[in-house]
Amino acid sequence: MSPETAQPSAVPTPVKVLFRYTPVSLSSSSTSDSTPSTPPFVEHTPIANTTVTTTVPVNPVIPVVPVVPVIPANMANRYAPLQLPANPAALPQDYQSKITYFDSTGSFTALQHTKKMQDYFESYEIDDDTVRMRIFVQSLAGDVRTWFRSLSANTIANPDQLYHYFTDRWEKKTAPLHILAEYDTIKRGPQETVMEYCARFNNIYNAIP
Repeated sequence: MSPETAQPSAVPTPVKVLFRYTPVSLSSSSTSDSTPSTPPFVEHTPIANTTVTTTVPVNPVIPVVPVVPVIPANMANRYAPLQLPANPAALPQDYQSKITYFDSTGSFTALQHTKKMQDYFESYEIDDDTVRMRIFVQSLAGDVRTWFRSLSANTIANPDQLYHYFTDRWEKKTAPLHILAEYDTIKRGPQETVMEYCARFNNIYNAIP
């Protein structure tokens, strides 16, 4: 085959390839570099059928109930005319054997009984007014005790008031001239003991104004 008649070789057809180019500005690049990356958000899903129990300590609450002191009923009835506190002081032991008793029929007067009780309080150093009043009331007997309980409630606030009520009611009221005449003529009776005569003499003597 001659060179003149030779067929030209096939030349491949050129292929055009297109690329998309996205320009990146320097400002956006620097911003992304300077901003710290945010960690991805992870959603925690609770485990099914799982119960979490938290124990919280609980301090027991004890209700505070105010206590109102109340005078016992027997004491309230026994000393009703006296003004006493809710919790009066206790009476001394064995005081009953150390005091005298007054029922208005004895040989001594109401004033003498009051003086004896005051001497007892001083001798045994009993200074509490509520104790003095209650012991004095315990020294009253018979009609005198009945009289005391007939007084209005809460009318006597201190021993002096109690002595005043007592002597005003039970002290014998005698004219001074009659007392002097009795004193001048006093003598021992035929059936009277020496102790009884001395007590009667002292009563008359102490009644002299």
